[in-house]
Amino acid sequence: MQVGADLNDKIDAIKGKQDRLIGHLQTLEQSGETQVSLTDPDSRAMTHITKVGEGYNIQIAIDAKHKLIAEQQVNNRVLDHGFLAETTAAAMKHLDVEKIKVVADKGYF
Repeated sequence: MQVGADLNDKIDAIKGKQDRLIGHLQTLEQSGETQVSLTDPDSRAMTHITKVGEGYNIQIAIDAKHKLIAEQQVNNRVLDHGFLAETTAAAMKHLDVEKIKVVADKGYF
């Protein structure tokens, strides 16, 4: 009799997990997103070579002369594509300059 009860408990647990996963799938379909995070709804899976971690994509522009942050952007877009131009344009606006020297690491597209 105990074996049947244990089996029913396991079946109920699997059905509960299935219901939660169906709910996550519906959330993805309604939002148009490709990922869902159970710990932080705004974070995304970010890859670095062969490792994956949950987090944010952060861009910072520094005024080298005064050593101050001129612009910062925090978002959940996985790729850096377009960030260099966006961050540079925003920094130029904040610094009220028409020309700026930009240096970026090799990871930018």
